[in-house]
Amino acid sequence: MSYKEELLKKLEPFFIEKGFKLIKSRDLIEKKSKDFKFQVHFLFHYRSIETAIEVALSIEHVPTERIYRKATGFSSFGTIGNEIGKLITNDDGKIKSHHSFDIIVDNQNDFDYAIEKITFIIDEIAGDYFRDYGNLYIIDKVLNDNPKVISVHRNDQYYRFPLGLIVAKLSNRDNYYELEKIYDELINDMSEMYIERYNQVKKHLNSI
Repeated sequence: MSYKEELLKKLEPFFIEKGFKLIKSRDLIEKKSKDFKFQVHFLFHYRSIETAIEVALSIEHVPTERIYRKATGFSSFGTIGNEIGKLITNDDGKIKSHHSFDIIVDNQNDFDYAIEKITFIIDEIAGDYFRDYGNLYIIDKVLNDNPKVISVHRNDQYYRFPLGLIVAKLSNRDNYYELEKIYDELINDMSEMYIERYNQVKKHLNSI
């Protein structure tokens, strides 16, 4: 059994206690609530003398994901979220810089330190993030209030623009068409593949 497998196995009772299901094939835990999926992702980076565990949070608004997938045929990989270091150090919502919050394990037999850090993250960081941002209107705000500023909650712009439109449509945002014009201009800096997906989303939204 690898270090990753053994660590997640040791943590599974804690995950269950907190209402999460461990999805081993994707190295994440997930909790569902009405129209939302709350996920904590664990990315293991193996180096010569240590293992670094990067933890990221994501919130999937299920109706938004459903529209994106129907329009494009692809997943959006969550509606908002990021690595916790970026979320914590850019708490004004504008992505600038960040400090690493990777969990560094020097000894492959050392589970206690990683368990302590992961339980802290879930109790003190993930819980607050999911509570504060697990709302369609809050997601609309963080994606669309400042459309020309890269958001720490979705810094990959080629997803942010179409998802922002979907969320704006679902939340009946007053300036939807003004927002659409802004994203129409910004998407042109992306690759052809993502421009096509954006236009597919826009076409679908205009038909509903």
